[in-house]
Amino acid sequence: MPFSWLEQRFKNKGKKEIEAMLLGEFPPLEETQSGKDLIQIGEQRGEERGLQRGQQQGLEKAALLFLASRYGAAPAAIEAKIRSLSTDEAKRLLQYLYSPQPPTLEDLDRWLAAPSP
Repeated sequence: MPFSWLEQRFKNKGKKEIEAMLLGEFPPLEETQSGKDLIQIGEQRGEERGLQRGQQQGLEKAALLFLASRYGAAPAAIEAKIRSLSTDEAKRLLQYLYSPQPPTLEDLDRWLAAPSP
């Protein structure tokens, strides 16, 4: 009998009720506890990624503003390299730009081309 263990587990339910439980319609995933848990995990990961991306964009913008104020608009190649930096690389770039001897555009281009430490 396929329902025997279920009949033992659900002593107050008959075969028809157990069959209805198994074959009935399922609630939408987002209405179940496991669905809510999965959604919460996804939202947290999305927030973390959004914060990280926002920080990275802010650092990129600060570097580009510095270059614009010092040299005028940055050459497109340099701007593209800056926009491709990771958050840590962008932080190091700002430290480099704000050093006591700010780099020339040629120095900056070489720095951007060098491998990250």
